[in-house]
Amino acid sequence: MRNDQLVVLAIDDQPVNMKLIKALAAQMDFSVVTFLDPLDAVNYTYSNTVDIVLTDYMMPNMNGIEVVKYIRNSMPELPVVIITAVGDDPNIKLEALQSGATDFLTKPINVHEFQARLNNLAELRKAHIMLKDRAKMLQHAVENATGSIRAREHEALHLLANASEQRDKETGKHVLRVANYSKLIAERIGEDDIFQDMIFFAAPLHDIGKLGVSDVILNKPGKLT
Repeated sequence: MRNDQLVVLAIDDQPVNMKLIKALAAQMDFSVVTFLDPLDAVNYTYSNTVDIVLTDYMMPNMNGIEVVKYIRNSMPELPVVIITAVGDDPNIKLEALQSGATDFLTKPINVHEFQARLNNLAELRKAHIMLKDRAKMLQHAVENATGSIRAREHEALHLLANASEQRDKETGKHVLRVANYSKLIAERIGEDDIFQDMIFFAAPLHDIGKLGVSDVILNKPGKLT
């Protein structure tokens, strides 16, 4: 899990409201990034870490619901709160929920309600980050285990191919050449990397049958009858 502060992105075209939100969030030990222009805020989310978004509803260029839609396209798990005036149409809340808003705050902002809601969203976000980090750790562990198994398989294939090559001293590095040529051919005919690797490690086994052939026959100096 990350050790740094959660980042709150606040959007409001009114500087007074913005200062209040920033002060309250900063008191709660959040890192706060503020924007007066919602377009700038949305662009900021595309290349920067954000954990919670607080957005006003009525703004020029883009309203709060449009902000939610944009953010949901790239970060569907991010908590987004729309701040509305007490007298706003109740249908706005329904539309906002349908667009993916997580919660609402009303103006004028009640300090205690603001803190309670933000704390709840922070716990939700921390749980999501922890779950995401754990999933990455499990994926890493699986990849390591799979890589170890694959390495042992490749070693076994190499030993088998080498054993078959040792039965016939005339071949030199024949199995190694076959492996590389096979991979090159697979690449040229458009096979993907997985197939190329598979055929690289499988091709050296083409002479595996030599392990079951008698030395009398395999190393006979003259022609076979």
